[in-house]
Amino acid sequence: VVHVKDVFRANRTGYIVEEYVVPPAGAAYADLASRVGQMGPLLAEELLPLMKPVIRDLAAAHRAGVLHRELKASHFLLDERGALRLTFYFQADTLCAPQYGPEPDFAPNFVPPEVRHGGGWSPCGEVYSLCATVYECLTGLTHREAWHKWSEMCGGFPAPGKLGLLPHWQDQIIMKGLDTQEDKRWRTMEDLY
Repeated sequence: VVHVKDVFRANRTGYIVEEYVVPPAGAAYADLASRVGQMGPLLAEELLPLMKPVIRDLAAAHRAGVLHRELKASHFLLDERGALRLTFYFQADTLCAPQYGPEPDFAPNFVPPEVRHGGGWSPCGEVYSLCATVYECLTGLTHREAWHKWSEMCGGFPAPGKLGLLPHWQDQIIMKGLDTQEDKRWRTMEDLY
């Protein structure tokens, strides 16, 4: 996770000052979305080891009562060592915070169905967002883009394993995280890990 250096308000606006993350030397990209956009999808052997520390960090944040609420590829920075650093905690909230008024505009491809339909965020919803991010990084398409592209042919979006991108057991993990029914999804990041 990118370290937050300061949080303050000025001119009726909130500000978060984060540490500067040095990108990989010579890379023309600094985040996962740019990496996928410029060089194509990542191989599972590249992506999944990068995600393990992120999952552990998110699990720790959830145990502390903090939800990110905007997990997507452009918020995962690659640092000079090639490790992922999660940034953009601007939409973060606590698990015990009451939900007042409309939610901010979130990237719809990564928002869990229960939030899109008026429900609140939870660790289970963040599992959905993370699995949607993994899907995009492995296929080059968001799962919703894949749904539109392949729904007539195969009745929905294909699992990465059906595209030859993951072994069956890893495929089942990601697809369970993308289940549209919250009660069938992994409940926590620990469950996903």
